[in-house]
Amino acid sequence: MPVNTPVVMAERVRYYQNEPIHYLRHYTFKADAETLKCHGNFSSMLAIYEELGLKINATEEVLEAVAAKPEIAKVLELPLSYPLLLVNRYTFDEKGNLIEFVYFYIKSDNWKYRTHYKK
Repeated sequence: MPVNTPVVMAERVRYYQNEPIHYLRHYTFKADAETLKCHGNFSSMLAIYEELGLKINATEEVLEAVAAKPEIAKVLELPLSYPLLLVNRYTFDEKGNLIEFVYFYIKSDNWKYRTHYKK
């Protein structure tokens, strides 16, 4: 990624049955802030990329078990050090360029993490 590449950061919290279950922080190199604002409470960055005409070729994810840090525990309304799943996702276009990096923390006691991407 070139040093001066513009980047937009978006933070989100997802809820399930009125409980916060995910904290996400997206860094996108292809969608501008106005595009994200127009989508409001969007559910999928991949859908936004598709709408922008970007062709996603691959995603790579790294998962690990972590203890909730104070700022994450507060947002997800959890005790400090609560066990969470941390996912780091890299999304690439058809030319192999990185178009997004996102990390998210998941409460796994009431949410199973599944992933499937098919080109």
